Amino acid sequence: MSKRILIVGANGMLGQALFKECCLQGYDTYCSTRDSATLSFDLLHPHNFSTLLDHCHPDIVINAAAVVDLSFCESHPKVCFTINGEAVCVMADACNARDIAFIHISTDHFFTDDRALPHSEDAPMQLLNSYAKSKAHGEACAAPFDKTLIIRTNITGFRENGNKPTFIEWAVNALRKDEPIQGFDDFFTSTIDTVSFSRALLELAEKNTYGIINLASRDVSSKYDFLQALSKAMPDAKAPILKGSVAGLSPKRAESLGLDVHKAQGILNQTLPDLQQVITNLLDQEKSFANDQKIHKNNRLNANEAER
Repeated sequence: MSKRILIVGANGMLGQALFKECCLQGYDTYCSTRDSATLSFDLLHPHNFSTLLDHCHPDIVINAAAVVDLSFCESHPKVCFTINGEAVCVMADACNARDIAFIHISTDHFFTDDRALPHSEDAPMQLLNSYAKSKAHGEACAAPFDKTLIIRTNITGFRENGNKPTFIEWAVNALRKDEPIQGFDDFFTSTIDTVSFSRALLELAEKNTYGIINLASRDVSSKYDFLQALSKAMPDAKAPILKGSVAGLSPKRAESLGLDVHKAQGILNQTLPDLQQVITNLLDQEKSFANDQKIHKNNRLNANEAER
């Protein structure tokens, strides 16, 4: 029998990628969202999570849900801490009580003043805003349980029906215009594409990996360098890229988000993608995503025609 996986936050960018990869790998996959008719779960009211577990009996729960908008977290701290912190406490506790593996997707917004330094899993954290504090609280709640895997990462990818574009969706569209765009040269990340991330995450799960793990690109790059690499790989890129700075942005944020992925690579027995491979993956995924969207549109048109 295939393992059962429950994805919390399945409508989001990562949740969608995880669902597709789980299906490709033959997992019996359940998706929970706030608006689901059968597997509804509202992270603002998380105490019915046990009922959800008892309904679908998963072997693994992946929490891909979070409030990630820094400004929203500062202006709505109660909502931020409930979803990013308290809901994680409830989910981790309920999974532990049922001997279910719990995978929590955390963040890399814990480090500052180190520029391109890659941070190990035990590097000291500096919590500069409500978002970082809420995610650290979620980690602290989940960490004590034996079958919990906490993943620190920086991801980007494509998303269906999003209210606003993801970083890569914005970047590829902006680069195809003639207008200058800005890339921060003092904001460093180890960004990985959601497809590579999802594959590596499921392999870690299969290896019964627990604790805190960095899962990201093996390269640390500034947002300016990322956009430059993306532009060079796009034959139709037109926009000039100007250097910008995160200094003075509100709310104050961590800017040295590089992650050391040696621990993950050792467990996986493989190298994680570098910056250039991430760029190549994303552009390939854009083509595939556009083709899928075209197929879905044609299917809807054909269905409407058949109803007439």
